[in-house]
Amino acid sequence: MAIDQRVGDEVNGIKNETAALAKAKGSNPVYADAEQDIIAALDYLYDKYKKEIIVIGSSYSASLALKIAVNNPKVLGVAVFSPGEYFEEKNYISKNIAALSKPVFATSSKDEADGVTELLKDVNSRIKVQYIPKTAGNHGSKVLWSVAPDNQEYWIALMSFLNKMKTL
Repeated sequence: MAIDQRVGDEVNGIKNETAALAKAKGSNPVYADAEQDIIAALDYLYDKYKKEIIVIGSSYSASLALKIAVNNPKVLGVAVFSPGEYFEEKNYISKNIAALSKPVFATSSKDEADGVTELLKDVNSRIKVQYIPKTAGNHGSKVLWSVAPDNQEYWIALMSFLNKMKTL
């Protein structure tokens, strides 16, 4: 399930209706405010299917997915694209994910890879995969888009992680 969050604008000509509604109501949400949107989506999916969920996030929502996964029993694992410290508080994500032990797949552009490695250094999971592209790559989950020149390598890495998750 893909969700709109209260922060965002437009991608590929599709407007983020949730963010537009928040702005219309006079709200000026920041990235951290979207955490409740992700949790609400998790609650909805878990109530509907009665199964733990693999959360996929891109950019700031990747960071929030990692944070949420630490203590949320509805989360089986996370696949994150370009997570980072996108929040006002210094080291907000790294401090909040130090206890993360659930399976993690992380990737980014080549330039962002060192930052992702540093962010995840304290994550102690039996399955922890960081895919670093050989090419420049791109920011966020757009690396999976068919127009991304190296999307197949990213897909192979993600699918390999998901196959490992089947063994849990």
